Amino acid sequence: MKKRTPQHGPKIQPNDIYLSRKSNLTSIYARAKKIFQHNLYNGECHIHALGSAIPLAVEISLQLQQEFPLVLSPKTDTVKLVDDFIPKNGVSCLTALL
Repeated sequence: MKKRTPQHGPKIQPNDIYLSRKSNLTSIYARAKKIFQHNLYNGECHIHALGSAIPLAVEISLQLQQEFPLVLSPKTDTVKLVDDFIPKNGVSCLTALL
């Protein structure tokens, strides 16, 4: 099975941070911290995560909240994901998962 990357919504902004399970939390935290320290993008940062990466996004948000006077506004949404299943005979088949 080959997983496709999720389709992002509108144009990705520089203050959008996308997390995965394999994300380096130290570098993600430093990137978000830089936004707040230098008041970049009006001090607004959007942290995005799917599935098992959601607890990582919450952890980073709470760490940032301890250091900066932040108002957290978590939001959930549904994203359409598509996986490519390649059977043993080698012919590709697309399956949509919601």
